[in-house]
This record gives sequence, C-alpha cells and structure tokens, in this order.
Amino acid sequence: MQRAESQNQGQPKIEIDSPVLLSGHIYRGFFWPRKEARQKDPCKDCFVKDSLDRKIIAVLQANARQSTSKIAETLGVARTTVHERIARMEDRGEITGYTVVLGHPNDAPMVQVIVSLSVQQPETKRIITRLKSYPEIKLCLSVNGEFDLLLSAEAPRIEDLDIMVDEIGAIPGVNRTKTSVVFGRRIDRT
Repeated sequence: MQRAESQNQGQPKIEIDSPVLLSGHIYRGFFWPRKEARQKDPCKDCFVKDSLDRKIIAVLQANARQSTSKIAETLGVARTTVHERIARMEDRGEITGYTVVLGHPNDAPMVQVIVSLSVQQPETKRIITRLKSYPEIKLCLSVNGEFDLLLSAEAPRIEDLDIMVDEIGAIPGVNRTKTSVVFGRRIDRT
C-alpha cells in the first residue's frame, strides 16, 4: 500500500495496487468509501447475504409476529441490527410480505395428496381454469418431466379427495393422473 495526499482536500487517502470491491479514503481514523463505491452493492444479485439474514428469515418463518426485540434476543444481536436487516431484505425484495396461516375448523386432521397430471399442452390454460374451481387444491405447479402439472390438495376425508381426483381425470385434455398420499411433513415453511 502507498500513502498519498488527496489532491482536493489535503486529507490522507489509501491507494491499493490490487483491485478491491470498495475503495475510498481514511479521514480522522475512519474509512470513507468513494461515492461510486457506496452506490455499488457487490452482492446485489444474491438472495440472502449471510448467515444472520438466513437466521432472521428462519425465525420469521416460524413466527412472523415476533417483535424485533425478541428476534434480537433469540439471535444474540442488537434490536437495531435486526430491524435494519429486515428493512433491507424488504427493500431488496427478499421479504415480500407476511401471511396468515389458517387453522382447520375444530382442528380436524386433514388428509393431503399430491396429484401429478399429464395434460395435452394446448388444453393447459383451460385445465388450470377448471382446477381453480376445486377449493381442495391449495397449490398448482407447472413442472417438466413425465408430468406437466403438480397439485397439492387437502380435505378432511380421503373419500373427498378420491372423488376430486376422479373428476380431474375426466377433464378433457387430462391424459393421466398419479396420486400420492402425504403421510407427514418433515419440513414445512409455508
């Protein structure tokens, strides 16, 4: 490193021969990044920046109603750190909202199935429109491979789901269905 005087202000500045992500000058013992360096985010395309962000997200996924003070206490960091990190993740679009998870009436156990559908491609939009009429279907994904659509559905009785799957199989344009009953959830971040 070489030490040189700034031409404009006479303040000391550090010049580094090798390329670095940030550049700037030292003034009164503090590092001041150059304006163009402050505007660049070296990880702007990263989804989650570091392990603290991931820990904050995990706590929010478990209970999004927790206060920043409680999250900070759980993670052993300052409340302002948690608040700033959450605000930054919201600004970057990494956290896009908070949601309510509905309970089941009378805490009735629900049966869940995963239904794979093979469909005729020209009929896909019409089939999806028809699938929207089934309140049991909670999720519909377009996938590649042997099947074209993947559905997650739940109801209080397996018989209700059996009837639904039979009706879906009879929709014109549906070539084939394959159904799997879910025994349990090992990881649930919904």
